[in-house]
Amino acid sequence: GNKKTNEWELSDSKDFKEWFFYNRKDEQTTRLVRYLKAWRDYKSYDFSSIELTILVVLFHCQDVDDLTSLKYTVEKIYKYLFRTPLIRKPVSPWEDLWSEKSENKKQELVYQFKKLKEDLDNAYLNVSEDRASTLLQAIFGERFPIAKKEDAIQVNIGSPKPWMMF
Repeated sequence: GNKKTNEWELSDSKDFKEWFFYNRKDEQTTRLVRYLKAWRDYKSYDFSSIELTILVVLFHCQDVDDLTSLKYTVEKIYKYLFRTPLIRKPVSPWEDLWSEKSENKKQELVYQFKKLKEDLDNAYLNVSEDRASTLLQAIFGERFPIAKKEDAIQVNIGSPKPWMMF
């Protein structure tokens, strides 16, 4: 994505763009990619946009709200990377995007997903309290709005969800 304008961007690759739109489940997939890019930017982690996009598309767990979807998607991504530390480009030339990374670097990136999973689990457990949005802002940075106490985050169908405001 474009960090300066916060606009959605895909790789210049026409094939990758086609793969993305053919394989994504819905608009929630796009939002989850944006959340992970916000996390990466806020924490200054060494993930490329294409790596995060591929992981979200492959492991997206749909749910009625984005926090639940993100929580389970990140859990699946972490379990996959822990077992198989590679990210294969889904279009020609099909290369492993992590092939140039050292084993230590791969372990560091997998650990970052483990920490994100733990942080999202904590936010999810506190979801009915206004504390959840504070916890989420600690993960994603200022792009995530802090809810007022009277607007405590609810995980009910149809309720306002601050994490959908990216």
